[in-house]
Amino acid sequence: MTADASSEIVVVFDAGHGGGNQGARSMSGLTREEDIVLQVARELGQCRPDIVLTRTCDQTLNFAERADIAQAAGADLVISGHLDSIPDAPYKRGLHAYHHPDSPYGRRLAEYAVRSAPRELRGGNSILANSVPWKGRAKCVLEAYLPYSDALLIEFGYLSNTRDLGFVRSTEGIQAMVSLVIAIAEYYTQQRMEDA
Repeated sequence: MTADASSEIVVVFDAGHGGGNQGARSMSGLTREEDIVLQVARELGQCRPDIVLTRTCDQTLNFAERADIAQAAGADLVISGHLDSIPDAPYKRGLHAYHHPDSPYGRRLAEYAVRSAPRELRGGNSILANSVPWKGRAKCVLEAYLPYSDALLIEFGYLSNTRDLGFVRSTEGIQAMVSLVIAIAEYYTQQRMEDA
């Protein structure tokens, strides 16, 4: 990489769900995953216009369309932002970062994401418990991007948990999620430059 290699690194933030796919909901049904991660994307667009966004409005995009946006941008890293909800387990809380086992930087990024997240997002959980290889829907999302870039899926918290819900809906929570995405992008760039 050249001396200005950091300007060559392209990071994409994929605000999960949208349009006809609302994603997870709070127990009351009033707070939707798609709205919160879209708000994170919009804030990112304001403070870091160099980070490419897959969507900036409430629109439906399938995995292939999201991957096409990332590929067209020349993405080196895709961070897919989500929230979870498990109504039968309202005690579950905290951020989880999923990585694909074939992603060269995946595990490092997932561990960094959990380690760097503020306590309110981590939910007091350990790094090892929250930084895990792909599974379930994370597998589908990560595999959509893997042929073109490194990928990380972050579940910022649980809408079914009252503490997580209160935080991710707050201005402080939105800013914490934005700051975490920026920190991951900067860490990734640093790792790539050190490995060059």
